[in-house]
Amino acid sequence: MALSSDATSAAVNSTLGAGSLSWSHTCNASASVLYAGFMNTTNRHATGVTYNSVAMSSVTSITNGSTNCTELWSLLAPTAGANTISVTFSASARAAGGGISFIGGDATTPTGSSTKTTGTTNDLRVKSVSDTVGDIVLYAGGWAASDADRITGSTLGTSKVSVGQTGAGGNNDALFGMATLAATGSDDLDMTLGNSIGGAAIGGAVKAAAGGGGGGSTGTGSFFYFRRRRYT
Repeated sequence: MALSSDATSAAVNSTLGAGSLSWSHTCNASASVLYAGFMNTTNRHATGVTYNSVAMSSVTSITNGSTNCTELWSLLAPTAGANTISVTFSASARAAGGGISFIGGDATTPTGSSTKTTGTTNDLRVKSVSDTVGDIVLYAGGWAASDADRITGSTLGTSKVSVGQTGAGGNNDALFGMATLAATGSDDLDMTLGNSIGGAAIGGAVKAAAGGGGGGSTGTGSFFYFRRRRYT
C-alpha cells in the first residue's frame, strides 16, 4: 500500500490563560500513524499529548527566543474513528495546532530525518530535508503574530501550493500552518507571511512502509494542502 494522507484537523485556543489545547481528529481504520503539530506564543513546552487518552511521542520541537515554541508529536496505529487530541502545556499559553494521519506508513519507525529552523523575516524556510522517493515530507510552522500577519503562500520544493492557517485572533496571535509534498530525495520547504515576524518551523520525512510501491492522490483539507505524485 502506497503512503498517502488520511485525514486532517485543526484547532485554536483563543484564551491566553488556558494551559491546554484540544480538538477532534478522525482516523481511518487503516491509518498507520497520526501526527499532532502545534505552537504557542509564550514559549511553553508541552508536558503531554494524547489521542483518545493514549500518550503520543515527541518527534522534535524548536523555540524562537521567548516568542513561540513549535512541536511535532506522533502515534503509531491510532484508534479508528473520531477521537480527541489533547495537548497540555507547562503553563498558560495561547496556542494553535493541527493533526494529520497517514495510511501506508512504516509501522515501526514512521518518521525519518527532520530539520528545524527559526527566523524573523516573512519567509520561514526549512532547508535540505533528507528523504526517500516514496516518502511524504511534512512541514509544520508557527508564529507569534498579529491580525495582519497571515500566511500568503508556500513554496514546497519546486511546487507552489496554497496552505491553510488558523489563529487565535488579536495581537500576539498564535498562527500555525502545516503542509505536505511528495519526497524527491532532498527538499526545501518554506512559508511566506504578510509581515516579518518571529517564527519556528520543522520539516520531517514521513516514511513509507517497506514494499509500499508507487501510487498517490491529490486533495485538500480544511487546514492542510496535500499533494502526492505518482511513482513507479
